Amino acid sequence: MSNDKPLADAVDLAAYRLERSVESDLQIASRNTSDAVMEADRRVTGYRRVLSDKPNHCDLCVIAATNTYRKRDLMPIHPACSCTVEPIYSTDDEDAELDRRIAEAYERAIKQTKVAVLDHGEYGPYLQAA
Repeated sequence: MSNDKPLADAVDLAAYRLERSVESDLQIASRNTSDAVMEADRRVTGYRRVLSDKPNHCDLCVIAATNTYRKRDLMPIHPACSCTVEPIYSTDDEDAELDRRIAEAYERAIKQTKVAVLDHGEYGPYLQAA
């Protein structure tokens, strides 16, 4: 409103920011819970990022889902991220169909997006398009 915007626009922007904040808080809680569960299970050696069931995943998540991660590394997230984690119990733990779908999505995403992982003071590891 300080920039001569109508009240309705200010309310819409505030609602959008609130929605993003709630989504981020839920994702942080999910990530931290997964981290605690995996840390407590000595059989877990690492994890892989699992894309949500939502269509049209963002390129950041598609690219990040093509890797496996060490157990001690928190999963980088971003606003509106709805990815989850899948523990890896051994190096033989593979899902061929998932790997095929991820590879196809990766080919599309890698041509368009560069990824950076930043360390956010509140969120922890944070994905951002570079």
